[in-house]
Amino acid sequence: MPWLDLTGDRYGSLTVLELAPSRRSSSGLKTFWKCLCDCGTITEVYISNLRCGEVKTCGCSRGLLPKEWSQGPEYGAWCNMRYRCDNPDNKDYKNYGGRGITYCAEWKEFLQFAEDMGHSPGPEYTLERVDNDGQYCKKNCKWATRSEQNNNSRNTKRLKFNRRKEHKP
Repeated sequence: MPWLDLTGDRYGSLTVLELAPSRRSSSGLKTFWKCLCDCGTITEVYISNLRCGEVKTCGCSRGLLPKEWSQGPEYGAWCNMRYRCDNPDNKDYKNYGGRGITYCAEWKEFLQFAEDMGHSPGPEYTLERVDNDGQYCKKNCKWATRSEQNNNSRNTKRLKFNRRKEHKP
């Protein structure tokens, strides 16, 4: 049994029935759950796709994400944002949800997040909050490089040197 039992949980039109056999992939074993769709079809869904909301039906309706989004870095950034804010078991929760950082109601749906943020400019960019104490929302987020994000960290020290402010990571 995996560390998290989803039996009986509901994700969109899917109700989780039981654990399905794990499947081997290039990155190791993947956990799948057997789910019953509202249309009556039974399907097996990868746990991450359930929990992030990528898969909400057996495919009987248009509840699935376009491939360009589901396989891109934007979707991963959205999932990570939600896990940090919502999941007390996440190792980073104390720095996000644990200190009151949330995301706007519109961003519960990935497609709204994608519409607001657009595509990441490149693989070195990740999601950043401009105001480090503010919530995740269109007005407070941007795509930023790691060095840009380091300058916006809570533990960044700012020093004055020859009457100029300098950043010290």
